[in-house]
Amino acid sequence: MLGGLASSTAVTMSFSRLTQREKSLAPATAVGIGLACAVMFLRVPVVAGMVDIDLALRLAVPLVAMAAATCAVAAVL
Repeated sequence: MLGGLASSTAVTMSFSRLTQREKSLAPATAVGIGLACAVMFLRVPVVAGMVDIDLALRLAVPLVAMAAATCAVAAVL
């Protein structure tokens, strides 16, 4: 999940390569990719808040909801 703080794309690429080498890790890496994406949804309003606090507040509710939904899907995987 911490990798998602820096780059969810990097986590996705890294886990995809790992899964290509070791197929049995696919379920775990799928969860990791989902959680990294969830962190990305939480990162966006923080970054937006550095530029425009009103924008960050408007984005916060839908993005937190998207993060929660992504975590729920990752939990099912």
